[in-house]
Amino acid sequence: MTKTDTALFPSTDLETASARSTLTWTLEDWASITAAGDDTLIVRHQQDAWMLRWVIKALDGETYQVLKALGEHRSIGSRTGKAEPPGVLAGDRLSLEINRLLSGRLLRISVGGAGSAAQLVARPASRTARLALPLEPPRRPVRLSQYVTVRRVADAWEIGSPLHGFVLESRGSCLGSVLEQTAQRACAPADLIEDLTRNVGGEQAVNLLTVLAATGVLGEVDDEGLLAEEGDQLLIQRQPADVMFHHASRLGLHPGPTGATWRFAGSVPPTPALRASAFEAEKMVKLEREGPGGTADISFTEVVARRKSTRNHGAKPLTAWQLGEFLYRVARVDRVVPADESDPKSYECSVRPYPSGGGAYELELYLVIGRCTGVEKGLYRYRPLEHGLEPISASASQCSMLLEHARVVSGARESPQVLVIMGARFTRLSWKYENMAYATTLKDVGVLYESMYLTAAAMGLACCALGNSDSGLFAQATGLRVEEESSVGEFTLGSLPEAGNGAEGSGDANG
Repeated sequence: MTKTDTALFPSTDLETASARSTLTWTLEDWASITAAGDDTLIVRHQQDAWMLRWVIKALDGETYQVLKALGEHRSIGSRTGKAEPPGVLAGDRLSLEINRLLSGRLLRISVGGAGSAAQLVARPASRTARLALPLEPPRRPVRLSQYVTVRRVADAWEIGSPLHGFVLESRGSCLGSVLEQTAQRACAPADLIEDLTRNVGGEQAVNLLTVLAATGVLGEVDDEGLLAEEGDQLLIQRQPADVMFHHASRLGLHPGPTGATWRFAGSVPPTPALRASAFEAEKMVKLEREGPGGTADISFTEVVARRKSTRNHGAKPLTAWQLGEFLYRVARVDRVVPADESDPKSYECSVRPYPSGGGAYELELYLVIGRCTGVEKGLYRYRPLEHGLEPISASASQCSMLLEHARVVSGARESPQVLVIMGARFTRLSWKYENMAYATTLKDVGVLYESMYLTAAAMGLACCALGNSDSGLFAQATGLRVEEESSVGEFTLGSLPEAGNGAEGSGDANG
């Protein structure tokens, strides 16, 4: 049995993961490390249809032995605890290569085995994942990071933090006490280890706390009781939910699949391209349009130059014809493309004037009419194939609240003549896309905003995109489940005010 001691892996057993060790470093199933000489190793990452390969050359003896042992035995065991400072060459090089393996998601850390009262597996989730080596238990009081999320996955708890780029899989109940205590206050490491030792051995208790701290779940506090993240001038300007959303929807920042995975193909039917309706066709408000060569027949350069946010509307209301022309140019359905029944990944699509992720067109347009000549006040759903308005049985007070909320958000003097609300049918995208469906919806909202702005500019209409609105009011007015369809964008539309009465725009969309 060959052994070596390094600052990074004290008491490391290079032949196998030692039975007495409660912390092990293990290569993932899709990784391999093979020797290609006395100081050279080849690392391969093969998963699904793609492969990565790199050559590590000019390795010092200790680094070579540790990495070679990982490749031969898949796992090596080590103990934590205070270690001597790393050698200038050996420790620094080994730390570098271990972190390269982590950033490639080739290596995991485990504490405790089957039957243990607490099992913990830490995997890198982001290509930016790094560990400060050697792994040592925290010395100062620790507190739970505000970026940590905990959720149940199958029979385990998944604990993650986007800041440090690790995802932890936990089994057993004793870690719950640690998370609960550190969420309430900063706790001394000795107290947490003593608490854990009641359920697991002392060495395993130290290792559990070490991994929780090393992966960013717990952080040491300074003399003022603050975590490093709470003093970071960049982080304090961002909400944890925004950071998590960004990491969850971008490749390289989380471990899960992202993109068109068609995870429900063959098990759940795709959502139809057009929203089903049970309303009576004769009750639909038919909209007219002028056709090509009308008011929008100006140069594109002039259209772009005219584009601006105009929050206040004129005394003369918008007309049903103007509303119909606007909706036709922005959001009509030219044709529906049926799904290929022989392909389980195929789904019904439609062709419309603006682009949409995957051709899904998950956005529905709802119109709250305040003042529009030829259309009664109320809430309507735009029927893009029929080019008409379907009445929604919302109360007058609910419509008034939606319009008033839009006035407050936009900063206008009066409620808008027409409020256009974008509702997203979430399953249109989530059936096909994984981890990026909602991010795609927000991009689609931006695309539709610009299409509306340019169309309104070409038609000489006042318009303004809203930075936010009340999705709860929308849910109450439509009776839709928020999980099924919810408002994700709002846009006011009306006639231009008279010159000298707020005709000029006051900037772009506000919050």
